[in-house]
Amino acid sequence: MIQFERYRTSDYPLTRVQDKIEQFASALQTTGLLDGQLIEGVEFAASTTKNVYHGLGRRYRGYIVVSVNAKAIVQVDDTKNINKSQFLALIVGTPCTASLWVF
Repeated sequence: MIQFERYRTSDYPLTRVQDKIEQFASALQTTGLLDGQLIEGVEFAASTTKNVYHGLGRRYRGYIVVSVNAKAIVQVDDTKNINKSQFLALIVGTPCTASLWVF
């Protein structure tokens, strides 16, 4: 994780801005959203479950579809999503290629 570093100053407005930035950065880091992996070019066939290996070294907490080249919904196949520490079992209704942020 990135460590927030303060600039030492007697300027009160600058100190307040730093306080707010530090609070925001801390809250963002505790969500786990930044501790992830970008996986690009994942090709999906229609109605077929694809195991997407994430390489996080732990169970994933969630994923965000960053881009997709078709009008498709990418969702978890709960019946086959049995090893969350290694992969996401994803399924789509329409064939597509997608990029995912897994965290």
